[in-house]
Amino acid sequence: MVRFYFFQPVSFKYKNAKNITIDDVNFNLKTNTTVGIVGESGSGKSTLISMLTGIIHPDKGCMEIDGRSYKQYNMLDIRSKIGYVTQESVIFNDSIANNITMWAKPVDNNKLVNCAKMALAYDFILDQKNEFDEQLGDNGINLSGGQRQRIIIARELYKNSKMLIFDEATSALDSESEREIQKSIHQLKGKKTILIITHRLFTLKECDIIYLIKKGKVADFGSFEELMHSSEEFKNMHIIQNLNKE
Repeated sequence: MVRFYFFQPVSFKYKNAKNITIDDVNFNLKTNTTVGIVGESGSGKSTLISMLTGIIHPDKGCMEIDGRSYKQYNMLDIRSKIGYVTQESVIFNDSIANNITMWAKPVDNNKLVNCAKMALAYDFILDQKNEFDEQLGDNGINLSGGQRQRIIIARELYKNSKMLIFDEATSALDSESEREIQKSIHQLKGKKTILIITHRLFTLKECDIIYLIKKGKVADFGSFEELMHSSEEFKNMHIIQNLNKE
């Protein structure tokens, strides 16, 4: 079992960029912990995820899994263990079951139900006229935004993802749908390695540790409560976002 991913300080600069995008960043991602990465747009959050998934490689420093360099692993094998949930949920014009299993044959019905339950999608699926056989329409037009996201989470669980990355997954959702996704994350806490990348703080409250990224650097880190006391920037982000909700 993978015990942890480790960025041993890494730096990266895009070819035509004026400034370094990632500047001596290091952090641990231990198995079955929930880690948050927060920062404003352009802070380098997405670049870190591209490194984690092996899409790009650092110009300086190295990334390790259990003490072994990424270069010693098959990247396709690493990616097969990572589930990726974004704000752009891809839902196919097919049944709920096929959207979760991605047409896997044979379908493990017990696994299908369990994954739906873990994603907190099971109850609303049972409310559909045809339950798991319900047709979802183009891009899941028959579902709410939060329901589509939970179908995606169930899909990633069905493929046995060891890590779930939520990349700005709630940024396009209303407050109620965002709370539903937060419940799904709570349901999975301690059972999966979860990485939440966001500029919104609501979904970070249950993280074991949060890294505040600013201009490509780790500006601070700690639990939600610790950052509320130690980081003026984090506290100000919290105040501004609460004011915007009013």
